[in-house]
Amino acid sequence: TMDVEQEFGINIPDADAELLTNLALLTDYVQKASAKMGRPLDHARTARRLRELLLEITGMNELYVHDEADFVRDLGIDARCDIARAVRKKQTDRPPEELF
Repeated sequence: TMDVEQEFGINIPDADAELLTNLALLTDYVQKASAKMGRPLDHARTARRLRELLLEITGMNELYVHDEADFVRDLGIDARCDIARAVRKKQTDRPPEELF
């Protein structure tokens, strides 16, 4: 979760992370947490970014990666670990000028 937190500039306590079982819940959480910190994010862009990460992680057809797909049961991933791993990979894949 730490890398997801860094990507979006939020804090996700472990107890909350356990409840984030699908893309819709994760998107809403990121959206609300960012807004509480005075940095509202566009909901559609946040959902799209998280969906891209899930597609990367699972390698599944985009038809299967939808808002209500359960991370573990339907997609076979542990969102807390695998999304963080994908965010870390994306950050290191960027050209150096995009990091600053």
